[in-house]
Amino acid sequence: CDNGSGIGGSARKKLEMFQPFTQEDASTTRKFGGTGLGLPICKQICKMMDGDISIQSATGMGTTISVSLTLKCNPHGRIADHTIIPPREARKHNIAVVSSSPNMCKSVSNCLRRGMPEATICEAASLPQLHTLPRGYFSAVVCEYPDVQPSARIEHDIGSRVIFLTPVNYRGLFASNAAVCVCNPTSQEALIQTLCTILHISVPRSPNHSVPVPLPIAPPHTRANQRKDLEHNKQAVLVVEDNSVNQKVIVKQLHKLGVDAVVASNGYEALQLYKHSGPFSVILMDCQMPVMDGYQCTERIRQYEHRDSEVGAPSMTVPIVALTASTMPEERTKCFESGMTSFLSKPLKL
Repeated sequence: CDNGSGIGGSARKKLEMFQPFTQEDASTTRKFGGTGLGLPICKQICKMMDGDISIQSATGMGTTISVSLTLKCNPHGRIADHTIIPPREARKHNIAVVSSSPNMCKSVSNCLRRGMPEATICEAASLPQLHTLPRGYFSAVVCEYPDVQPSARIEHDIGSRVIFLTPVNYRGLFASNAAVCVCNPTSQEALIQTLCTILHISVPRSPNHSVPVPLPIAPPHTRANQRKDLEHNKQAVLVVEDNSVNQKVIVKQLHKLGVDAVVASNGYEALQLYKHSGPFSVILMDCQMPVMDGYQCTERIRQYEHRDSEVGAPSMTVPIVALTASTMPEERTKCFESGMTSFLSKPLKL
């Protein structure tokens, strides 16, 4: 449920939103990402469960999506056995939840309050807000990544154990055992068991629970890192992708292949890197990005190459591989017409 917090949609678009690859803003340079498959998939799931899904939306006012399902009640009167830290132990601990999303803060805090009755739970939109309290005031801080960037000193600076909630398991992207990483969305069981592990609290565990393995922390792939990559390898791969999670996944895949990567968040950044930091062996180009999309960026690169060849300057036609979640034939045609040389469908596999 968007719950009125998004961009909303017109009455005409509302009728089309359950069609695959349809979005309110269909331009390839739109600010908000996505493929337009979320609602169609939800509709199919609801239909398979003999349910229904409806939408209320107004441009600029947000969107509310309602799902109606007929479900059988649990005869035992409860969903599952959850680990609960006894109040006597829980009241010893202060736990902070840090996320720029109020809904995320509320959801995680509710899990903690159910699993740690009488513990003090605080919410903050950013890590600096916690600095007003004495160092070590919190036993643990639950941070949503990438709102809080990992670093080797983060636990030392705040004097607390840290749990990162990440959209994917970034095993291998981190470099020290400074914090625990838990995949988000998480469950109350996993979150409480993780806290028990890092705070050394002994409570009975459910038989099916696996203890999260502490994942190391590494600095993000910054522009400074990219410049070093270019200095060591003039034939690095340029990754043009606006989604931060996709960026890290692709960079990790390339590193596994022994290839250095440079990241641009939109077509404009990619053009600047192409002109001033190239050459690149390959450009992996997302198609739909803000500021300048992949089609426009590819056309500009081909124009630069053609201009260089006309004046007799050394010129190389760099392979540009399209990255898109759409597998429709017209999408492939559009990619090739813009000057791209190959096509890969997301999610990428090695």
